[in-house]
Amino acid sequence: MSIVVRIFCPTGIIRVTLPTDSMLSDLMSEIAERTGVPIEKQCLSIAPSDTSIDPNVNVKLDKIGIVHGTILNLNSDYPVEFQDTSKEIPEFMQDVKFKSFDSFLSERGYNVSDLPLKNEYLPVKIEVGKMNKIPQSIALKRQPYRHVDHLEIMNTEEIRNFVNFWMHDCEMLTQRCGWMYGYYIEDVHYPMGIRAVCEAIYEPIQTGDIESVRIEPDNFLSVVDTIAERLGLERIGFIFSHLPRDNFFLTAQEIYDIAKIQNSRIDTGHYTGYNASHHVTCTISPDVNNNGECSLNAFMVSDMGMALVRDGLIDPKQDDNLKIHLVNPNEYVIFPGVLEEGTETTSFDTSWVLVRVNESAPITPNSFFKNSLFQRENRGKAPNIQAYFMKANGANDNPKDGFDSHVLYSDFHLLLHIAKNVDIDTALAICDSLMKEEPVDNLIRQILTA
Repeated sequence: MSIVVRIFCPTGIIRVTLPTDSMLSDLMSEIAERTGVPIEKQCLSIAPSDTSIDPNVNVKLDKIGIVHGTILNLNSDYPVEFQDTSKEIPEFMQDVKFKSFDSFLSERGYNVSDLPLKNEYLPVKIEVGKMNKIPQSIALKRQPYRHVDHLEIMNTEEIRNFVNFWMHDCEMLTQRCGWMYGYYIEDVHYPMGIRAVCEAIYEPIQTGDIESVRIEPDNFLSVVDTIAERLGLERIGFIFSHLPRDNFFLTAQEIYDIAKIQNSRIDTGHYTGYNASHHVTCTISPDVNNNGECSLNAFMVSDMGMALVRDGLIDPKQDDNLKIHLVNPNEYVIFPGVLEEGTETTSFDTSWVLVRVNESAPITPNSFFKNSLFQRENRGKAPNIQAYFMKANGANDNPKDGFDSHVLYSDFHLLLHIAKNVDIDTALAICDSLMKEEPVDNLIRQILTA
């Protein structure tokens, strides 16, 4: 078990993770490493009481009131120098210029026969008494192309609400996740580029802790997909939070899980017959170099990573953040050899299968949804639809728009609430009104505002 202690200092916030039986000296050593402030220059106090901590008494942290979630103040006349870790770019990403997939294909005559998702890397079962074909080795290569070039957060209020709930309500001690909904468009900033545009986030039933978050079985997800589809939207990706990390973006386990999701969301119909995924994963974490403000990072797992997971070569349980471990072969099966820089290996660096996607938010957002006030799903608080209508109507920029305006119903989470608590047909009827920019049916309005 571990605890997380937050330390506030003049230049920002750091979070230190330590075993539960750690001593005060362990904490101070970690602070010294993370901030550059020597142990003898550290003046620590427990917030909000500002109780001073005697640095000369080395005791267990819980004996002096430092437990999971404790906030400390670091006062020192010594200059604090944060290590630039949260936004540190792995060396290989500093040189790689990803090409859009179609641009990559045009340069190679649209040949896709040698691409990973067109090939199989299945292990071979040994048959006694006959010659067995040895599977071909796999040479790891960094993918030069990407299927999505840019993730744009069009509905900035949606992402702000997600971040605020995680940072303030959960105090970053419980991680959160959600499915991103939006659409894909051509991106003129990249040759033959594709942009994913996020308009909404659905937060499914989930269980989180300080280190990770897990999605629970959710029968309502198909309804969410149906509502989104009626509005011309689709599920474009996944978003989740995590605490600052020192020298990596995604853990090996996260990469495995993302590859599984991408494999389950393959898009068909490409003119070359090469079916791939356009599912983007976005992470949110505090940037210690920007006063603890949250930063977004978007990724995809490469086609090779997807193929290795698809064909069962990667162990489903990963316990190393930086190394992806292959499954342990047995004496009855021959697995393809995996070559990392020419040498066969049983584990390899996560960077081999990580594809960076650019991300941004527009200066002037023009979201499809005109309201973002309704209570989000699965946050432990029952929504009040009457209170929403009063609040949304009062916040409407146009006082002429009353309860009969379609704008008042232009909230993704309101539509989901109606689908779940009234019926899906009513929600779909409102979707049709939104698409046509027409007033919502009078009978529906009376039912919802009664």
